[in-house]
Amino acid sequence: MTADAFAEEVRSCLPVIAAPIRANEPVPSWLSRAARTAGISVARARAYWYRQVERPRVDEYFAIISAADLSQRRLEDMESAYEADRERFARDFPRLARLLPPSLRAPAPSSGDVEGAAR
Repeated sequence: MTADAFAEEVRSCLPVIAAPIRANEPVPSWLSRAARTAGISVARARAYWYRQVERPRVDEYFAIISAADLSQRRLEDMESAYEADRERFARDFPRLARLLPPSLRAPAPSSGDVEGAAR
């Protein structure tokens, strides 16, 4: 891997680490959050973001990649917990669940998911 590809991969991981990024949040704010999360200096994170790194460091690369992986897993865990909450709400409050907009409704259970369904 070339140094440029190395730095580009690090750059692409910075927004993943800093997630969620609010629409009106300035770049220095979420860059510093990403740097703190990854355990690198803010100056180095800024240099990666603005493509000013002359020598990418292997330790920073692995710190940023592992922080991005951890952030991605944390987001997936939050999404699965949210999905479970929606399904529990639909099960416990079916009348209210029908009033929710379609984008917030839990998916309808298939015939194989329903207990006691004939096979």
